[in-house]
Amino acid sequence: MNKSQGAMSYDELRGAIAQRHRALSGRLQQIAELVLDHPTDVALGTVAEVAQRSGVPPSAIVRFAHALGFGSFTEMQRCSVHASLPALHRWQHPRCSRMPQQ
Repeated sequence: MNKSQGAMSYDELRGAIAQRHRALSGRLQQIAELVLDHPTDVALGTVAEVAQRSGVPPSAIVRFAHALGFGSFTEMQRCSVHASLPALHRWQHPRCSRMPQQ
């Protein structure tokens, strides 16, 4: 992604995927579906984990990020992090829920 453009929001990422979806290969479309349907998995996953979840090789994850104009998976991942913040805020580790209240 061009640095002068600034950071892309998750809504902009969704728009970019929608705009390019038909032109993407089958594998890249599989990744697009995961990014749209499970942003928290993308936000917290490694390239290998996202690839496995998408059913594609890890190199396809990097190609997908590049196809959307990002320099790396990590740049694209930042968009999903912002979309996932409300879900992450509600998530509580099971061990933490047993801690005494103060």
